[in-house]
Amino acid sequence: MNMPRPPSTNTLAIVSLVFGILAWTVVPLVGAIVAIITGHMARGELRVSMPAGHETGDGLAVAAWSSDGCSWCCW
Repeated sequence: MNMPRPPSTNTLAIVSLVFGILAWTVVPLVGAIVAIITGHMARGELRVSMPAGHETGDGLAVAAWSSDGCSWCCW
């Protein structure tokens, strides 16, 4: 019996969130740049795979690049 696999989380969205957290704590400038870039890349990948439902993580990507937009304003 073949059971459908649950959708996986986009790797770039996870990377974006991790660097977004690092941007607020350890590496402010580099972390914010990486988080914003990977967040936009993840959103692009997710737009392609969303109709098929193969990947999730859009919320992670949005949270990362929006919080890092705020960190840019604070700096």
